[in-house]
Amino acid sequence: MSKLVILLCISLSLTAAEVRYQGYEVLRTDVESNLHLEIMETLREEVELDFWDFPRDLMVSPQQAPEVKQLLEKHDIPYKVWIPDVQEKIDSASTSQASEGFYDSYKTYDEINQWVKDTAAAYSSIAEDFVFSEPSYEGRELRALKISSDTSKDKPVIWIQGGIHAREWISPATVMFITDQLLSDYSTDGEVNNIIDFYEIHVHPLVNPDGYEHSRIQERMWRKTRSPNKSSPCRGTDGNRNFEYEWGGWGSSSSYCSDTFRGATPNSESEVRVITDYLKDLKNSGRDIVIFIDVHSYGQLWLTPYAYTRNYVPSEPDHTEQMNMADAACAATVDVHGKEYTYGPCGRVLYEAAGNSNDFGYGVIGAVYSFVVELRDNGEHGFLLPEDQIIPTGEETYAGIRAAFRYLMNK
Repeated sequence: MSKLVILLCISLSLTAAEVRYQGYEVLRTDVESNLHLEIMETLREEVELDFWDFPRDLMVSPQQAPEVKQLLEKHDIPYKVWIPDVQEKIDSASTSQASEGFYDSYKTYDEINQWVKDTAAAYSSIAEDFVFSEPSYEGRELRALKISSDTSKDKPVIWIQGGIHAREWISPATVMFITDQLLSDYSTDGEVNNIIDFYEIHVHPLVNPDGYEHSRIQERMWRKTRSPNKSSPCRGTDGNRNFEYEWGGWGSSSSYCSDTFRGATPNSESEVRVITDYLKDLKNSGRDIVIFIDVHSYGQLWLTPYAYTRNYVPSEPDHTEQMNMADAACAATVDVHGKEYTYGPCGRVLYEAAGNSNDFGYGVIGAVYSFVVELRDNGEHGFLLPEDQIIPTGEETYAGIRAAFRYLMNK
């Protein structure tokens, strides 16, 4: 194990140039016992391997692969090589099609930021853009949309965000797509008209622009923010372990070099802090935040609280409501392109992850309907979803979001 740690530290120090992933493999494991789970936890926390989907999918470098495979075999953990060469997958995903429209290709930060401005201008009667009180660590504007037919009224608030994990490119692409669909349907679709008349929808498409641009330009599999960590060459914090509710617990790491590093303190990252401050200010001013949705990839899941524990939320009525809305959303999603989504508490359906956004949404700002939505796919492409799947992903997610809104309206 110590040899593996040394190899990892060497690889982490060589990040000045563009990182290439030739020969990197993604292993798919079949964890069958608590002992197996403990081994995978050791690989994640002590060796700090890059788990794409814990405890199932993990990426290993050519140097790491022999020892990791030997360890899995020693403990009788079944595995197979799911992606034999990550760089080949990256190259094929980036050249999957020629773009014919705005929403069928992955965008730069500048394009996304401009999209927010242009969208507000194009739908000025029902949308306005705003900039949060502080920028990202590297100084990029954090810009969002507010959608409502009458902002002079204090309506219930719906919050939708994306792009907190840098490498999950399908997330901001999908958030932009569903936002455009809502706005364009307002004048012709009575249901959407009622939603925008009754609620105020806030959309923050790219929470982590620094990490996102780093993943585009230099290190495709980068996950975290880009803030430095004191006395460590390893940069960044996992934004989705940095929220204040039950911060610091299981499923988050105290190691600077871990992809699940939780930060030195809760809300240490400006990208997270502006969200928590903004939403708490809304709540303290008397606003009712009814839905909180954080869009991620991958796994095809609608995840309810809690994430920090395997326990259900203490209020049985709240748990039932969360499950009912998620059920409605998943049923509508599968009807579009046949992609099945699973729903349930994050700590049970996926894994425990303290400092998670949807726990903050439920536990701090009081949004009963608080979700992390994991988009396509279920592992064939993982984070490297080809561009020809952006529109289908957006279409099925829009159907699921509308079903969630419909459920709320019917209440």
